[in-house]
Amino acid sequence: MFVVHASRLLTEDEVLTDKGMAELAMNRYLGPADGIDRGLLNVFTLPGLWKKIPVLGRIPCPLPGMTNETRAMRLYKQDRGW
Repeated sequence: MFVVHASRLLTEDEVLTDKGMAELAMNRYLGPADGIDRGLLNVFTLPGLWKKIPVLGRIPCPLPGMTNETRAMRLYKQDRGW
């Protein structure tokens, strides 16, 4: 009789940082950065532009809409069933 003690491989959820997970989700669900969705239709979003303003970028955006990262992470979590 043999007893095998093998550890499982880590999943991408356990390995990637938040920024890496957002990049993976954007590529998977929104397409490439130069594609039709991210490269043409949603190049600029109000919250995305808000975050680029040096002083205001630290304050949560009061404007309607969501960034591409937020939209992609929402789709990622729906797909995973979270």
